[in-house]
Amino acid sequence: AARERQPMRADDITALSGWALAPLIPNARAELAVPMTLGERLIGVLVVQSTEAGRFSETDSWVMSTLADLLSVAIQNADLYAQAQEGAAYEERNRLARELHDSVSQALYGIALGTKTARALLDRDPSKLKEPLDYILQLADAGLMEMRALIFDLRKDSLQEEGLLAALTRQTDSMGAR
Repeated sequence: AARERQPMRADDITALSGWALAPLIPNARAELAVPMTLGERLIGVLVVQSTEAGRFSETDSWVMSTLADLLSVAIQNADLYAQAQEGAAYEERNRLARELHDSVSQALYGIALGTKTARALLDRDPSKLKEPLDYILQLADAGLMEMRALIFDLRKDSLQEEGLLAALTRQTDSMGAR
């Protein structure tokens, strides 16, 4: 069936010479094998067996072919869905990477610069430390709020879990933090 890309029916395996059957059921005598294809691509073979010789008819072959076509489309849809999920995950990772770079990494860079300034003032004029230290604290708070907002975005949809009011409250808090 795979080679010919056609349904193959064996009414009595014991009467056929050279027929190799991998029995799926004990004492199998009849088999119907139908290729599962998408265009020219073979994706599998649908096989049914029976202990009764001559069990499968042309109608069975037609029904199994229809079922094989439906299963092929279902498999293709599952593959497409998985690809779409992977694409969405990739896009989300890129979005988070951009936001981390744009906000949190800039805040950390500012913290590093403010700390260098404070360190230099520590030796020269400790009375002027208040301004750079306040700047460092402000950047750290902003970076922390942005990180919390990004983590909030990663959580499961609270609408389904907690209801509309809780979801709106969380979204408002997230936007407020940003």
